Amino acid sequence: MKRLIAAVVILALLMVMLPAQPVLAADGVVEVQVGEGVDDCLRVISGSSAQFSVVSPYMSVGHYGIDAYKFGNAQRYKNIEIHGGADILDAYIVVTAQLDSAGTDVESYISAEDVNNPGNFSGNTATSFDKRYANNTTAMVKWSDSSGWKKGEEYESPDISTVIQEIVDRPGWKSGNSVVIFWEDFGNDSDPSACRICYSYEGSHSRAAKLYIKYTYGGAYYEDEAGELETQIVELETQISTLNTRMAELGGMIVVFRGYVTDLGKESGLLRGGYASLHTKIAGFEASLEYIKGAVADLETETGASSRLLMLEERLGEQLEERFTQLEELESKLSGKLTLLIWLVALPLVLLIVVAGYGIRRRQR
Repeated sequence: MKRLIAAVVILALLMVMLPAQPVLAADGVVEVQVGEGVDDCLRVISGSSAQFSVVSPYMSVGHYGIDAYKFGNAQRYKNIEIHGGADILDAYIVVTAQLDSAGTDVESYISAEDVNNPGNFSGNTATSFDKRYANNTTAMVKWSDSSGWKKGEEYESPDISTVIQEIVDRPGWKSGNSVVIFWEDFGNDSDPSACRICYSYEGSHSRAAKLYIKYTYGGAYYEDEAGELETQIVELETQISTLNTRMAELGGMIVVFRGYVTDLGKESGLLRGGYASLHTKIAGFEASLEYIKGAVADLETETGASSRLLMLEERLGEQLEERFTQLEELESKLSGKLTLLIWLVALPLVLLIVVAGYGIRRRQR
């Protein structure tokens, strides 16, 4: 058993430590659109209209008026299929104007949430969103616009490749993760009453914000990073520790059951001895009965012997019935003890089979 466990552990370690297959250099483009209502949101920090909303029909940046300013929003893009180690050549967001905007100066900024795989905005509040925004990337791109927007037209942001590069360069980044983009004027840098309003997912599914990324792989890279390898090793060590603990527990159970079996064996021997002794006594009673029957036959020929014979037979019958009752009680006790012995011997075997089966299933996984 120990040799089998050692072989499994060595095989698992070899599988973990083997390098992943390299992916050759390549170029690619990712285009992703916000696909759910909980994947974009509006945040207004100042004024009587201060709010946070995941159901707003629009997103906005800039300064709307004295009752609402420091506008910003966030968009979550899922399944960004870019592996770590890629070089980001170009990146920008595309939004569609929901309202006409005058040619006033709007100063906004684009960054990203500095985590490997951010969640959506469901259940967020203004406070929790602000904490997420506080953990944004060091890279931040300024988007200055003074040309004005026309309703229904698409508008591209400046190049935000530095922002995306910072995310995909994170040690824990994996292809297929999500990215959250912040687009805001939380610093109140726009002109008074200068803002840009675009569609959110709730405002128009087909006109929701989009993210465009062009990338290249400069050479071969490996999908298994050092962090992933370390995690797998720790998980394997945990499984080995758990297996050793269960084996120790099982060994303790076996020792206890062996003690039970030994004690039952001794008691069974005593019962067998008592049973044999009882049968010997019964044989003696049967011999005595035969002798008494002969004596009774002789007494029947004597005058007045019949009454004494009846009394003797009754007394003998009572004694014999009492002995048979004792025999039945002893046989019943012996049967119960033997049944208990059978169960206590069979139970550990069943437990051993169940534990062995569980271990096999764990190794097959």
